[in-house]
Amino acid sequence: MTIETTNGHLKGRAVPALPQFTFPDSGITVGLRRFSPDTQDRIARELQRKSPPPAVPEIETELGKEPNPADPDYQQALNTYWMRIQLETNERMFALALRQIEVEIDTAVLERLKEDREEIGTPLDADKDDRELYIRHVCISSV
Repeated sequence: MTIETTNGHLKGRAVPALPQFTFPDSGITVGLRRFSPDTQDRIARELQRKSPPPAVPEIETELGKEPNPADPDYQQALNTYWMRIQLETNERMFALALRQIEVEIDTAVLERLKEDREEIGTPLDADKDDRELYIRHVCISSV
């Protein structure tokens, strides 16, 4: 960290080094900008706001119409809804994490992986840039 001074007074502010994260499977260390602990909750709430859960069905009783949250079809729809919200939240968290990572790409390793995947008939996604491919397929690897 470099701090410039003018006549003994600090000029500007010091920028700390990025926190380091080592992927457990690959052992590759990257710089990872942190985000707020409530980020996941905020993403989920925004998804719920844009797409609210299914309405509780009503049944006719002696007292009139009453909500019936025990309806099996409703329970299934609610489970499907919450699963979709969780999956979309996870996808957005992963996309955000990808944007926060600073990594030096080992181009030789990535090119070899691209060639190998091409050779076995399962090429890597051409829509993704090298940085994302390297993070997804080299850094985040399982043995």
